[in-house]
Amino acid sequence: MCLAFHQAGMEDQAVRVLEQLTQNAVVESRFNDAGYYYWKLSMQYLELAAGQPLHLLHSSSVQYFYLHLV
Repeated sequence: MCLAFHQAGMEDQAVRVLEQLTQNAVVESRFNDAGYYYWKLSMQYLELAAGQPLHLLHSSSVQYFYLHLV
């Protein structure tokens, strides 16, 4: 869902959805999910600050980061 908002140019909605997903994951003690959502949220904020999409991380880098986050 966040990707759909992001692709539609509705960045504020995408951020709101990610924030809600993150908050729900923390409240429900799903800390692996919360860590992932915090990472996605940070990438979203970086994109907004830079004004352009970030394509710095390859899929393997994301998986490496995520595995070491948990």
